[in-house]
Amino acid sequence: MQIYKTFVKIALRCISYGFIYIGIFLGVSINISYSQNKDSAFSFEASKIDIAVIDRDNSSLSKKLYSYLDEKHKIKSMDDDKDNWMDEIFAHTVEYVVVIEEGFETQTLNGNSQNTLTSYSAPDSRSAYLVASQLESWMQNLSACLEAGYGLDAASAKALEISNMSADVSYLEDENTGKITSLSVFFHFIPYILLCVLINSLGPVLIIWNRPEIKSRTAVSGVSSRARSWAIIGSVATYSLIVMGIITGASAIFYKKDFFSESTLYHLLNSVCFLFVSIATTFLVAQLSRKVTTLSIWSNLLGLSTSFLCGVFVSRSILPDNVVAFSKCLPTYWYINIADELNSFNGSISPLAKQSMIIQLLFAAAIMAVAFVIIRVRRQKND
Repeated sequence: MQIYKTFVKIALRCISYGFIYIGIFLGVSINISYSQNKDSAFSFEASKIDIAVIDRDNSSLSKKLYSYLDEKHKIKSMDDDKDNWMDEIFAHTVEYVVVIEEGFETQTLNGNSQNTLTSYSAPDSRSAYLVASQLESWMQNLSACLEAGYGLDAASAKALEISNMSADVSYLEDENTGKITSLSVFFHFIPYILLCVLINSLGPVLIIWNRPEIKSRTAVSGVSSRARSWAIIGSVATYSLIVMGIITGASAIFYKKDFFSESTLYHLLNSVCFLFVSIATTFLVAQLSRKVTTLSIWSNLLGLSTSFLCGVFVSRSILPDNVVAFSKCLPTYWYINIADELNSFNGSISPLAKQSMIIQLLFAAAIMAVAFVIIRVRRQKND
């Protein structure tokens, strides 16, 4: 019991690292999961910008250009006064002013329209680039049509047709698109956060506990080696369950509508399986690291690499086949197997999902075995 209390005291000193990661994770993952709205993701509407057009040419072609810009944006009436334009631009009442100079039509038909259009915009206006790009595109299309032998009316109509052309965009979907709940997205990030939180907050406790002076002090105590080991295991389990409880509680608060369902039970069971993997990984990292400062490197290396390779951050459907094949060697792959299946939960999980849970536990056992081998080898060297 004394070892358990001591371990907890050390853990409390390092728990701030865990809360920092949990806080960041909850903020980012909740924001991402709430933003997974199909309607907003698969829709696009071009915005219209407030502009002004000063037509000094008043020709047939200048009127066609005016009509084109009027179709794309909101044209505000304005006097032909440069000082007035600059005030309006400075106040962002208009974002862009186009001046069609006298002789615009004549010069364009002669193939020399470079100095017939003058534009004004604020240096910090990003939207002005859109108008400038559309204007340049229309003029280039018009010039190409005139060079191809089109008449003025036909060329301007063709330039308008070309400028309005758009490509059909298709989104990469799978059969689960539209069925994914915010809670499912939340649980998708669990492997990353569990690894980072436990390595950064539990890892320092284990490193401190492995210091020679502390080991020597506990060795001469009246507590047996087996009792010490069980006390440490109990402390690690307690701390890990607290972390898991905080994450579960947050998901219950933010996703009330989706949380109380049968699929959530399997999400939690899957998370607990990966929790054992994270505990074992933390235990192994603590044996390999001699300094607490190196733990953040380990957490980023393991957390980010496995998350990107196994489909936590990027869907496995768009990952190369050789990457997906390699990721089968990592426990995160088997966690995502179950998480993906639960996106279309129909009341029961497949045998493959059950196998994936078992495989995660086997990974945890194998990692822990490697850690124990390292401990034994070091102990023999010291002896």
